[in-house]
Amino acid sequence: MSDSESIQYNILIIDHDDAERNNMRDILTARGYAPTMEKHAYNSEKNIARTTPELIIIALEMPRLDGTILVRKLRNEEQLKETPIIMIAAAINKEQLAELQKLNVRDFLIKPIQADKLLKAVEKYYRVKVIAELSRDDS
Repeated sequence: MSDSESIQYNILIIDHDDAERNNMRDILTARGYAPTMEKHAYNSEKNIARTTPELIIIALEMPRLDGTILVRKLRNEEQLKETPIIMIAAAINKEQLAELQKLNVRDFLIKPIQADKLLKAVEKYYRVKVIAELSRDDS
């Protein structure tokens, strides 16, 4: 995928940590993505339902509304039940991991976020989307 390609993929980043959020934005923007960002999980609920992102990156540790609680709420929304979610955290324990896996979260990245790992996780979902769209076009 060349840097000059325009990638139309609706990615939402939710993280209260300005430095990490901006780092992820810069990594994704350099690759041609145009992510939107939310600083607070409690503000993001309404925006998520309205914009229906194709991929959501959520910080596990956030003030006022924990990332796990947000994921649980999102999974109760019909249009977001299958939306891919990547969780990011400074650390994650076995119990948190098990709970998030039950909520269909399959990717976990440890902070500080490394560009190669973030892009690998995001592009995995982008490839799935492209394959699904091509399959629909062939029908």
